[in-house]
Amino acid sequence: MQDNLDRITKWFPLALLAAAVVAYANSFSGPFIFDDSRAVTNNPNLYTLWPPWKAVQVPTRFVADLSFAVNFALSDLTAADYRITNVLIHVLNGWLLFGIVWRTLSLPRFAGRFDVAAVPLAFVVSLLWVVHPLQTESVTYIAQRIEALMGLFYLLIFYCFIRGLTSARPRLWMNASVAACAIGMGTKEIIVTAPLMLFLYDSLMVSSSWRAALRVRWKVYLAMLLTLGIFALLLLMGMAQAMEAGGLFERAITPWRYLLTQAGVIPHYLRLCFVPTSLCLSYRWPFAQSLAEVWRPALVIVGLLIVTLWGLIRRRAFAFPLAWFFVILAPTSSIMPLSDAAFEHRMYLPLAGVIVLVVLGGYVASERFLKRLPRPGAWHPVAAILLAVLVTVWFVTLTRARNLDYRSEDSIWRDVLKKRPNNYKVAVAVSGALIGESKFDEATALLTNLFARLPDFARMSFDDIQRQYIQNPSLPCVEYAMGHNNLGVVYLNQSRWEEAKTEFREAMRVFPANYIGYFNTGRIAFFQGNRHDAIQWWKLSLLKKKDDTDCLSLLASTYALQGDQTNAIKYYRNVLKWKPNHPFARSQLAWTLATSAEARLRDGKEALALARDLPRMSGDASARAYDILAAALAETGQFEEAVACAGQALRLAPGSADIEKRLKLYQQRQPYHESR
Repeated sequence: MQDNLDRITKWFPLALLAAAVVAYANSFSGPFIFDDSRAVTNNPNLYTLWPPWKAVQVPTRFVADLSFAVNFALSDLTAADYRITNVLIHVLNGWLLFGIVWRTLSLPRFAGRFDVAAVPLAFVVSLLWVVHPLQTESVTYIAQRIEALMGLFYLLIFYCFIRGLTSARPRLWMNASVAACAIGMGTKEIIVTAPLMLFLYDSLMVSSSWRAALRVRWKVYLAMLLTLGIFALLLLMGMAQAMEAGGLFERAITPWRYLLTQAGVIPHYLRLCFVPTSLCLSYRWPFAQSLAEVWRPALVIVGLLIVTLWGLIRRRAFAFPLAWFFVILAPTSSIMPLSDAAFEHRMYLPLAGVIVLVVLGGYVASERFLKRLPRPGAWHPVAAILLAVLVTVWFVTLTRARNLDYRSEDSIWRDVLKKRPNNYKVAVAVSGALIGESKFDEATALLTNLFARLPDFARMSFDDIQRQYIQNPSLPCVEYAMGHNNLGVVYLNQSRWEEAKTEFREAMRVFPANYIGYFNTGRIAFFQGNRHDAIQWWKLSLLKKKDDTDCLSLLASTYALQGDQTNAIKYYRNVLKWKPNHPFARSQLAWTLATSAEARLRDGKEALALARDLPRMSGDASARAYDILAAALAETGQFEEAVACAGQALRLAPGSADIEKRLKLYQQRQPYHESR
């Protein structure tokens, strides 16, 4: 029987991979959404891998930044490849969890109790964890790779440590565990809890006492604590980003109010562990005002904490997965106020503790029950396998259904709005999606309904709004402002200029920190032929958001239209500073530097560097790309190549008199310069 079991267990890692592929295969066709813009598509740090620090956007999460840069180097901006990478990271985590649970159940601590069942139980735990629908926010949502990468190094710390306990070369494995902790400090802040959890694991599962764990492996724990210095250094390096305000006013959620709110959030997380339906990307969970609102769920949490503490004091094995749940959640779900009280990706690792408790607890309880039956083992394996299969199929079905919600920004926002109708931020987002689809009447109706449900901020001064917001950061003044901005965009698209201006003014009055109202007011000025005012509004917009490449591009183009090539070059370069592969800015800047009538502005070397990749970026189908490259080559004296490129441009745009004119110049070994 053992031989048969061994043959089956060899296939468990492959089965985990297959299950993950089945669960997430229908997610690969989805586009980049929401924070994917910050992490990938509009990330100016994405375009280089050497030196590696240039790819870093947030120092405390540099590992994720580097992973996105590697993805970009391999596949540019193909969203499917980024999701495949996420799934592979998730599978690696599933394998590590499998190894951790299996080897833990085989420790002397359990005195052979799980000898036969250790591998199957570990497989069930890791399988359910891999396909659980609650994991979709960390796998399907590309930007949340940060959570999965943190999980990878967190689990690697434990896996290497456990291998070191029985290896002939323990120092190698222990050093690998410390190295994983050191690198993991650059994934996500949650990993600072890893040294504590490792010590709890050692004390409960391996050593005979708390003191024994320290006495035998004090060097390991000292090294682990020293890795916290790496995190502190990274945190200091990124302090500027961490200190940036993320909203309209300084948020005033106190640690006490945040803790009270978590009394409602954590039971919700636990419910999703067992019944993973009605998943939601953006809860905008309302902050609790007093203990009276949450005393019932608070009693549940306090009770679980007491059980956990009792188990730790008495060194009971069940206390570790409970501690795993609470300790890993603690940085985001205790007293440290964050702008959003609830996010499902925060359960990525804590979910493992819940599943371990349920699977192992169920196994132990069923064993005790079956021992009382006349034939205790007759149907136990069959029933256990059937139950595991049914739950797995249910989870896979729910995960695949959840992946479909990520097929577009519109679909995921509509899903949130359906589940959280009072999430005003989502109503604004859906109106934006409708505007993008030119469904202006639907967007107007949605926004009108939104304003009817919001407080009447139009009758309040900015000072009154600010004072109320500080007292209650849940006040939806930002949503009100962004709603008016979107209504202004509707009017702008309908050429209702004055009505659009009114909406943008109201948006700027209530939300002066946001750039979008200034940007859109500049668009109105431009459409009305007032380029000077448009430029001034766009410069104001850039004071609020200096990396807005749309605004920078419009500024550059407007200066070019006015014949001010000096400023046009300046702003095109600014676009490329934030988005090096911006096709329009690269093309326009390369053309200007190669062909400007003013010799002081021409720079053939820079023009050529910009133009080299334009044909590839256009799929070798753009005559304009080859025309620009030809001009840059001619400006640097490479006339033979310029003739070849101009010839290719003519083949793509036959009969173009302008290209033919430039081709003749190159054949005469003369560059092309525009006339004054």
